[in-house]
Formats: sequence, C-alpha cells, structure tokens
Amino acid sequence: MAKEKTLRGTVRVSVQQRFTVDAETKRQFDTFARQAGVSNSYFFTKLVESVELNDRGLPTWWLDELPRDGELPIDSA
Repeated sequence: MAKEKTLRGTVRVSVQQRFTVDAETKRQFDTFARQAGVSNSYFFTKLVESVELNDRGLPTWWLDELPRDGELPIDSA
C-alpha cells in the first residue's frame, strides 16, 4: 500500500515539530501511521484536524480545569 502524502502546494507553511516524548509513545504513534498507510506528518495533520473542541477551545477529552476569564482558581485542599 502506498503512503498517502500531502499534496504539493496544499501546506501553507511547513514546520518541523521538535518536542520530546516518551519512546513508547513515539513507537505507538509510528505504528498508528504505519497501520494507516500514511506518513507520520500526514497522520499528525489528520489527528489534529479531527480533535473535537469544547467551548474553551480545548479538546473535549482534556480533563485539567483552567479558570475562565475573570475567575480565580480555588484550592480545594
């Protein structure tokens, strides 16, 4: 199966991602892309495009609560 690639000219500005992740997490990501038959960069793009956001612009699965504008954080301890 040929890897699906981003069409030439469709990326407005390309950048390299440079951040450190756990080696096992990287292996899992590589496996996901390989099983999908696409490049890591294409898989990453599609993954980000598919994230559903809440009313605060955070992924719906994000559990860390941040104070809203005008709210003060309350320590529950």
